Amino acid sequence: MDGWAAVSDEDVEAILPTAVYALAKIHMHLVHNSVIQLVEDSATQKMTSSISAQASFLI
Repeated sequence: MDGWAAVSDEDVEAILPTAVYALAKIHMHLVHNSVIQLVEDSATQKMTSSISAQASFLI
């Protein structure tokens, strides 16, 4: 036997909680980083718009 067939149901059941926890941690890391990136992008866009508006006023 090789591949997935070599893993017994008992072995899978034994590691499943650990695997679920690890995947959930990775998911939350990605969600957190995405939120941070959105906030940074929004702040940068607002700052750029403000600078553009000020520059056009001065011209």
